[in-house]
Amino acid sequence: MIWGLFTGIASILVVSAFYIAGQFLSPALGWVLFLVYTGGIIMSAKAYKKAIAEDAPFAYGKAVGLGVATLFFASIIMALFIISFMPLLTHNLLIRLQPWLKKPRFRWD
Repeated sequence: MIWGLFTGIASILVVSAFYIAGQFLSPALGWVLFLVYTGGIIMSAKAYKKAIAEDAPFAYGKAVGLGVATLFFASIIMALFIISFMPLLTHNLLIRLQPWLKKPRFRWD
């Protein structure tokens, strides 16, 4: 689960960097987080393979379960960060979205 912790911390750093840069709503954030999560899964699988015996099989189901467990742990860490970060985020996000929210989107004729 150490790689879940590392993946969660890395995702917090990425989200913080995008927020500081003013690109929190950018689609690139999703792609960068996808790369962070993929790297976390790969590193946890490599660490697990190194920890077991050399001739022991590393089954596909075990690898999938390891990836799910790693990202589950990382998502709990990320959720705690977002919950603690939300008051600041909500205020600034609503201020930035205010002009967009005031535009009429639909015509009711």
